[in-house]
Amino acid sequence: MNGNVIALWPLNFASTELFEDSKGNLYCRFFFGSGEQATVPYGELIHIRRHYNRDEVFGDPEGKILAEDINLLKAVKTAVINVVKNFTKLRGIIQWTGTVRPEDQESMWKKFVESFAGPSNGSGIGSLDNRGKFQQLTTDTQTFSDKQMRFARDNLYKYFGVSEHIVAGTFTEEEYQAFYESVIAPIALKLSQEFTEKLFTPKERGYGNEIIFEGNRLAYMSTRSKVQIAVAMIPAGAIKRNEIREMFGYAGLPGKEGEEIVVSLNYVKSSDQSKYQVGNDDQDTKPKQTDEDNDTDTTTEGGDGDE
Repeated sequence: MNGNVIALWPLNFASTELFEDSKGNLYCRFFFGSGEQATVPYGELIHIRRHYNRDEVFGDPEGKILAEDINLLKAVKTAVINVVKNFTKLRGIIQWTGTVRPEDQESMWKKFVESFAGPSNGSGIGSLDNRGKFQQLTTDTQTFSDKQMRFARDNLYKYFGVSEHIVAGTFTEEEYQAFYESVIAPIALKLSQEFTEKLFTPKERGYGNEIIFEGNRLAYMSTRSKVQIAVAMIPAGAIKRNEIREMFGYAGLPGKEGEEIVVSLNYVKSSDQSKYQVGNDDQDTKPKQTDEDNDTDTTTEGGDGDE
């Protein structure tokens, strides 16, 4: 941008297309759901790339890449639904014991079906007179096994870098740390680089200005781990009181009290060991000169200087 930033606008667009001018400058044309469109130089866009595959700007559509896995999950879901629907269905053949006219067969068949599966029958028992005999046909309905269903889900999880426990919210501390380092931290780094590049001029970046995105990894740690961190950092004076309270979910202390750093007197600089142990500086332990040492004899032989 290399100018004064007025505001940042998130774009919720229906579709977009990329093109360049005769000088090689890239532009993005956005089409919105309201029918409006806008063309913006690509250099003024904060664009985070992830899973871009063969297309270096936008990447291949995720729907196209994951089509097979999504269709597999749909097939699994459809199979389960069909099993549930067919569970209460009665399959079989009615054998007529005598000569029955076709119209009577149809009438008796409808009455049997109505008596067995009609809305007024909650018992699941049907009736048929002695002119017909019902022979049930059993079918062994096969569904996907747990391993097959897990395989279909894991393909999607692996694409986005998540696990079943992360999605379900039943993750352990170690699982969250792995998820943070493999998924969240790279995204935060990309955001920091892209915001810094687009919001600061080269001169401003040269002075060390940057935008940093951070995530609070301590929020999902167990209380035991938080205590261990606090115990390790407090003696060294590496953490403030309010930071300790925030770690455990408490509100900060007002004023300067919360910004104070708590340290342990059991730690001291190596150069201050003598002062800490005996209460004196190294200079205080050196022997002091007395007035007698300062008095020197300046008298020479010969009295008043006579030869």
